[in-house]
Amino acid sequence: FVDACRAQPFGRSFRTSDRGLARLGSVPSGTFISLAASEGQVAADGHGRNGLYTGHLLAQLRENPGLDIEDLHKAVARNVYRSSRNSGDTQRPTYQSDLIEKWCLADCDRAPSHGKARLTVKTEPPDARVRVMNIARSYRDGMEVKLGERYDIFVSASGYTPYRAWHVADEMEAVIPVVLESTAKPKPIRLQDTPTEPQIKEVTPVVLGSTVKSEPTPQRDTSLEPEIEEVKPVALESTAKPASTRLPDTALAPEMIDIPGGSFLMGCLNNDRVCNDNERPARRVQVKPFRLGRTEVTVSQFRAFVDATGYSTEAIGNSGCMTWKDGKRAYSVESLDFGRWEYRDWASDDAGPGYRVGALVDSHLEYSAGSDWRNPGYLTSDDFPVVCVSWNDVQAYIEWLNDETGKRYRLPSEAEWEYAARGGTHTEYWFGSNSADLCAYGNVADQTRSSTDSSWTNKAACSDGYWFAAPVGSFKSTWLGLKDMHGNVWEWLQDRSHGDYKGAPTDGSAWENGWDSRRILRGGSWLNPPVDSRTAYRLRDLPDQRLYNAGFRLAEGVVTSAAVESAVKPQPTPTQNLWFEPQMVDIPGGSFRMGCLSDEGDCYDDEKPAHDVRIKPFRMGKFEVTFAQYDVYADDTGKRKPKDWTWGRGNRPVIDVSWDDIQGHILWLNKKTGKSYRLPSEAEWEFAARAGTETQYSWGDAIGVGRANCRDCGSRWDSQTTAPVGSFSPNPFDLHDMHGNVWEWVQDAAHDSYRGAPADGSAWLRDGDIRRVMRGGSFGDVSQHLRVAYRTRDTPRLRYSRVGFRLAEDVSH
Repeated sequence: FVDACRAQPFGRSFRTSDRGLARLGSVPSGTFISLAASEGQVAADGHGRNGLYTGHLLAQLRENPGLDIEDLHKAVARNVYRSSRNSGDTQRPTYQSDLIEKWCLADCDRAPSHGKARLTVKTEPPDARVRVMNIARSYRDGMEVKLGERYDIFVSASGYTPYRAWHVADEMEAVIPVVLESTAKPKPIRLQDTPTEPQIKEVTPVVLGSTVKSEPTPQRDTSLEPEIEEVKPVALESTAKPASTRLPDTALAPEMIDIPGGSFLMGCLNNDRVCNDNERPARRVQVKPFRLGRTEVTVSQFRAFVDATGYSTEAIGNSGCMTWKDGKRAYSVESLDFGRWEYRDWASDDAGPGYRVGALVDSHLEYSAGSDWRNPGYLTSDDFPVVCVSWNDVQAYIEWLNDETGKRYRLPSEAEWEYAARGGTHTEYWFGSNSADLCAYGNVADQTRSSTDSSWTNKAACSDGYWFAAPVGSFKSTWLGLKDMHGNVWEWLQDRSHGDYKGAPTDGSAWENGWDSRRILRGGSWLNPPVDSRTAYRLRDLPDQRLYNAGFRLAEGVVTSAAVESAVKPQPTPTQNLWFEPQMVDIPGGSFRMGCLSDEGDCYDDEKPAHDVRIKPFRMGKFEVTFAQYDVYADDTGKRKPKDWTWGRGNRPVIDVSWDDIQGHILWLNKKTGKSYRLPSEAEWEFAARAGTETQYSWGDAIGVGRANCRDCGSRWDSQTTAPVGSFSPNPFDLHDMHGNVWEWVQDAAHDSYRGAPADGSAWLRDGDIRRVMRGGSFGDVSQHLRVAYRTRDTPRLRYSRVGFRLAEDVSH
């Protein structure tokens, strides 16, 4: 049984940087070989102490020890294939065999087990709360789970840093130890050698608003008395949760996308084929920078709120939520709410809410007793958008989430929503105006059939494979990296309803005055025709209404932090035009000493000899390229999307990209933008990382605590996952994450030393081997590998969970 990532794991002389297992040319008689992956594929690391293949192998050995060895391999291969496919990649184990008889690792007639395990999470402190986020049941010690499956363990306690990680139940008695880190800082107690009386300090009362200062009280000589720390009074008015007990933003909160500020035309534009009166008049709106949820809030995220608070939604407390009912009912045209019903008589996408139809309604929405966010009338799971929640329910969720995280999440304003949905476009949908293309970009009523199909005639002329809601993020991203802005479920917004845009705010804020208590929803849904998912389309409903095709996504204001002062800090260049372009920083030219410097403690031969290099001015990415930025390229070109290892995409650095992959991304980006982006040279990278310093790190010779993300850096991501870009303070050049987080590809070919290296800062491409250089270290590396001078290398085909990149650009003269 061979579980390895390299083609020849058996001897040092055969090792290469090529990944993938190789089959043997012939198999001796009586031999069976099981390989973790097919030739050329990479065996995944998995999320527990074993790789993906080994984890499933162990599970099968415990569950079905009496299987014939070939049947055993096939069972393992099926499970590995399914698990890897769910994570966005494909790993298919293979085998070679020359067996002529049945052969088992245990007795061939031994009965299989039931494939169950008992899961226990041992916590310190013992009273910590344990939740298993990917299953609906409440946690209890020894709870029954599936053997070999992965479970998302979340542990929290007041006064401790929460813990969250995936674990595999790979033993019949799966015990997971979790020790939480205390956030409390003990106060020192200082005593003198000869204590007598405690030092008493008289406290003069302060009258708020008074300008009169009382005279200080004379103090007696208490040199021999013990020093007692003064206890400051605590204000009792605040009900906010202390910061030490708050959950981190990444634990339960949605993944947020930075939306740059700007102005846009909001409403029905001249080239829209279909416009409604409430979409007029179009007007220009200025929107401030803000953050918007990459996806709609999920069932899992909402469940955490209900589990923590016991909250009962308005659907549960009343008559359920609105669901689709088949059957024909007659109504007068005047009684119909054109924002809520669907009509058999609609003939085309040109029919909007103002279109007068016959009085015969084919199918309709009505309250369904017993339906709620847990059971909306169709099958859902943790990664589906939560539905059957009212606007009032959403406000309760936001209040809880802000208390837990210390953030200020809110619903987006209608202007913010449309600005983000358009992403700079003026078409009916962000990708164009042809509704037949919607199935690649959103989930609307289309040609997908089911036993509950209705008789609509205005569906999209395509099929997306979903009759009901789809898991969040199932369709292509917008230019801003947002998912499901067209269709899937309606999204509640903060604004009140108004009949048109006359008098609407032009600063992007929510329009909350007015007599109408109804609130706005945007985006359309799986139930609605394509016309309803137009970027300008508006729906409204009462704040206590709950629909099985309506949910929400969150927004957050951008807090501007003070700039870091530095004598050599350059100013960011204002050249960013499209959001998926990297934010660039001007790097001044200059000379520096490159390589291992004399005062550095531990140097390698390939860091020598130190040599002087002259660097021309250039621009460098302020951050590593993110998943959100790279996914736009993948969506636009159909190229492979890199794996994120379940750590999150969005604003995290893209990983699992090879040097070759990056060249394709750069060509695409330059064509889109008219710019000349490239990878930095190794000399440019080190010059920018040093930022005028000559120490091992840009801040000094010691790694310190909490300055970067590595194995021993003291951050909450150490050895576990990547951190969102910009999570740590920038260096003097205003560059983030030059130490740690992910390795960064540079342009240069690998060389064993600096002998013969260019002195002009250009990339060293001659006389090297095929491998390419990487710099900066990663979250899984020891701090020594984060030194400014440290170098590593690998084949340009390497894709790895610790490797990403940032871009550079020449300065135009």
